[in-house]
Amino acid sequence: MDNLISIVTPCYNSASYLADCVNSVLEQNYDHWELLLINDGSNDQTEEVMRSYDDIRIRYFNQDHGGVSEARNLGFNNMTGDFFCFLDADDVLPINSLESRLSIFKQNPEVTFVDGVVHIMDEKMQNVTKVWKPSFIGDPFTDLIQLTGKSFFGPTWMVKREEGKNYLFKEGLNHGEDLLFYLSIATGGCYTATQDLIYKYRKGNESAMMDLNGLWKGYKLIYNELKQNYDMDLVSLRAFKNRITGIAFKTYLRHFEIKASLKVLQEYSSL
Repeated sequence: MDNLISIVTPCYNSASYLADCVNSVLEQNYDHWELLLINDGSNDQTEEVMRSYDDIRIRYFNQDHGGVSEARNLGFNNMTGDFFCFLDADDVLPINSLESRLSIFKQNPEVTFVDGVVHIMDEKMQNVTKVWKPSFIGDPFTDLIQLTGKSFFGPTWMVKREEGKNYLFKEGLNHGEDLLFYLSIATGGCYTATQDLIYKYRKGNESAMMDLNGLWKGYKLIYNELKQNYDMDLVSLRAFKNRITGIAFKTYLRHFEIKASLKVLQEYSSL
């Protein structure tokens, strides 16, 4: 029997984009999947769009608005697949996204995580503004904390489920939740990637500003999690601290957020 792939999709005020998202799953050339749509307390027509699909592979859940991490955790609690991946409600999967990643698992039984090429699209999903290509093989933990960008773009990994393993996002985090989650499951795993296009990411002005506002707060939370809950040597921990400080400082400067950039430097020593 073919392996079942669980696709976890949080939906918050996603009515304008959700049909494109769901249709991209329905059009996959690999059809043994379940799509878990989690309505995260939307106040637009998201739920109506969700329930307009009559396919037993699509499952619906509702929760009060709690954020993407809480929604994904609800998906984890209800998924039944042998593998799982994420799809944000404003993004789409190319037609071979599931099959391409699953084929890597079948060829390499030791592999735990499979990624692939990502196209960053404009808000109308018409033009490619940037291409991200993974370039790492092996245990991804060290690469993730070094923030090289070789094994991490965003919610694009397909993960082989391990029996008895607890998959959990840190709730209340609006920036860096993907990175922290992957760090929590990375150690001892094996990451690789297909060179096929597996994800189309919609980048709009609103989402860019939301990312910017939460940037330093998210990085600080990840740093504190690593410091308190991971057995990391001081050299690696300090290197991560220096890296996130540099990224946040330069990012705020590029966007002329002078006060925010100065706040990063002020708070560096207290981390």
